[in-house]
Amino acid sequence: MMNLDIWQLIAVILMLGGLIGVIVPILPSSPLVLAGCVLWAWAENFQRVGWGTIAVLTLIMLLSMLNEIWLKNWAAQRAGANWKTLLGAFVGGLGGGAMLSPILPVFGPLVGAALGAAGGVIAVEYWQKRDLPTATNTAWNYCLGSLLSIGVNLFLCFIMLGVFAWQVWG
Repeated sequence: MMNLDIWQLIAVILMLGGLIGVIVPILPSSPLVLAGCVLWAWAENFQRVGWGTIAVLTLIMLLSMLNEIWLKNWAAQRAGANWKTLLGAFVGGLGGGAMLSPILPVFGPLVGAALGAAGGVIAVEYWQKRDLPTATNTAWNYCLGSLLSIGVNLFLCFIMLGVFAWQVWG
């Protein structure tokens, strides 16, 4: 068993929080993973994890952030969504997550955010186009883009953790 000092323990908590953040949209996923890696490196005076590794991890984090911004929006825009629709998804996601939090404390925010975002897309698209099949198709594309974005983001976070672990224990 390895002995962790308080800074390394906080670093591990940040990294785990980053992995949770892939699914929970309130937490910034890859920035938390990067923060944990940097804190660990700092706690060891950058002996095993150097600045070159931190630079690589930062680039992967930037790719992850671009993915989060671009992929789900691209899928929705491909189906005809505009910025109003994406704003509706954001507001609906916040509202849905807040509404289901007291009812289902653990999974309520996740389910509520997903349902709220889809509902927000449908509501705005229907309001703009008065065509329920088109609104539903746009919401479907938004949800697929979101799932794909989560998968890519999870993959990139695991790459970050793999590079970090390779430097620490490799």
